[in-house]
Amino acid sequence: MLSAIIGGAIGVVISALARALGIPTEIRTHDAAIADRDDALATWVADRNYLLGRESTAIRKRDPYQGTTDSARNAELHELDLRIADLRGAALHEYRDEERRAGLDRATILATEGWGHRLSRKLASNPARQLHTPEKATPVLDSWRKQSSMSTDERPVWPDDATKRTLDDAIKNVRALGP
Repeated sequence: MLSAIIGGAIGVVISALARALGIPTEIRTHDAAIADRDDALATWVADRNYLLGRESTAIRKRDPYQGTTDSARNAELHELDLRIADLRGAALHEYRDEERRAGLDRATILATEGWGHRLSRKLASNPARQLHTPEKATPVLDSWRKQSSMSTDERPVWPDDATKRTLDDAIKNVRALGP
């Protein structure tokens, strides 16, 4: 009976030791998966910026106002500003959703880590990897937030920035203006 207890205890210790020895490898795998997701988000931003640039350039190249008065030309340019602002607003909305998915993917990866992983990270001074693209992409996103200014009138056209929109804002607007 005593040998069974000792044998069982040794089996538990060996199993725990084997599991503990695999933790550093699992941590490296998790960090690599988070890095890969971060790189995918960076690629998404670069690709979306390229596409947005092409779409905006195509709109700017249109010349619907040849032979019109300055007032009519300015009204047409204002319409083009609105289209570009809509494109930028759509890109910001898509970015918000893509960044949220990347954050959720990171959280899902880290949710598989247990107390042994947390202890190992703490002892090794190796905190869980963060997503760096959201901060790194700020200059690109700020360029998407700029007003479109082809027209010369005093009606600046700004994109709708979904990255700044909150539920509290929606509640305030519903109370004041309705949907």
